[in-house]
Formats: sequence, structure tokens, C-alpha cells
Amino acid sequence: DNLSFEEAVLAEPFSMGMRAVEKALSLPGWKDIQRVLFDGIAVVIGSGAIGILTSIALKIVGVGKVILIGGPNSLINSIKEKGFADEVIDVFQTSREERIELVKSKSMYGKGADVVFEAVGIPEMFVESIEMVRKLGTVVELGCLIDSGKEVKINVAKHIVSKDITIYGV
Repeated sequence: DNLSFEEAVLAEPFSMGMRAVEKALSLPGWKDIQRVLFDGIAVVIGSGAIGILTSIALKIVGVGKVILIGGPNSLINSIKEKGFADEVIDVFQTSREERIELVKSKSMYGKGADVVFEAVGIPEMFVESIEMVRKLGTVVELGCLIDSGKEVKINVAKHIVSKDITIYGV
């Protein structure tokens, strides 16, 4: 009753973004969480409400660099202008391979992002998020909220075990 409609409508998607960031930052000490907060890289895939609010949550907690992948171009330019992300990658202007290489090129030693949030809800993007995260990194899946029946192919040894990654669902 104390919130305006504009505030109330953001409560649920922002709570998802905050929960995702909370999970990603609750890593065991051996994952080097200080690096994420000071000079690490977080990637958010998805420029809808949940993706943008996850990006804002990352900026609030002080993550070193936030990269948002989404589209269309007019929206992602607005996101960068408003300071919701440090860098943006237009999903419509890049291939999967280009996005993965762009993220790696912006990371320390070209190894990949420290944490990746898949917030677009396209199952194939989950695999892409695993491919752009570094060894010992974290992937948070918060986009695939509805079971569409769509499955993706994952090489468990290559994508998960050899990278020793942590995967959370929100």
C-alpha cells in the first residue's frame, strides 16, 4: 500500500536480480570472491526487465565490470548511457562465437567472465553462458522460468567438470 505502481511493478523482477547476485556472491572463499567485486567481470545475457535489474544489482554491489548482452541496439545504448552496464554487446549484430570471444577478450588473461547470468530465457543461451565463463567461475540461470520442453546439448566433461564451474538456478 505504501508503494507507487511504478515502484511495485519493479519489486518482483528486481528481487530476482538481487537473489541471483546474492547466490553468485555467496561462493566459497577459494573462488576468490574479492576479485569479482573489485576487478572481476560479470556478464548478464538478456536486456529485458530481469536482465537490466540484475545488471543494476551488480552495479550496486560494486562488481568490477558489468557487460550486458542484449538488444535491440536502441535499448542497449540506453542501458549504457544510464550506467546500468559498463559495456554492451548487441546480440543481433554478433554471432555466438563473437560474443564468447568478446567477453574473453575483456577478461583477465582472456579466460572468460567470473560470473555469467543467463536472464533471457532461451535455453541455448545457457550453453553460451557456460562457454563464456572462466574456469572456477559461476553461471546463474534465471531466465528459463517456464518449461517449454526445449532441451539443449551439453558436454558435461567439457562444459562443467573440466572448468570446475558452479551453476545456480534462480
